[in-house]
Amino acid sequence: MDKSDLAKLMLEWEEAQKKADELKANIVDAIFVTKKTEVAGNVTASYFGGKRTFEYESVARKHPGFKRDMTRTYIKKVDWKKICEILGIKEIPFTKSAPSVSLKIK
Repeated sequence: MDKSDLAKLMLEWEEAQKKADELKANIVDAIFVTKKTEVAGNVTASYFGGKRTFEYESVARKHPGFKRDMTRTYIKKVDWKKICEILGIKEIPFTKSAPSVSLKIK
């Protein structure tokens, strides 16, 4: 293969990659609208609604029934969720990450 043939292949690949990127963007946009995972042939477009992270520690520490010795009952890691349950806290604030879409070919 000479340099001219290689250059043509490289430019052809560039155009094919641009087209593939455009197709992927269109699929991702459509999945964000439907908010559902879709499968077509060997292609899976998965929708993830975002991960929720609960703020157990901050709400437990602010509760009037919280006692510092509650944290000593858990040796390796403080179980803030359990402490909230003990204190009877029902409303736990949380943060949520942004939704995402994953596109894969099997």
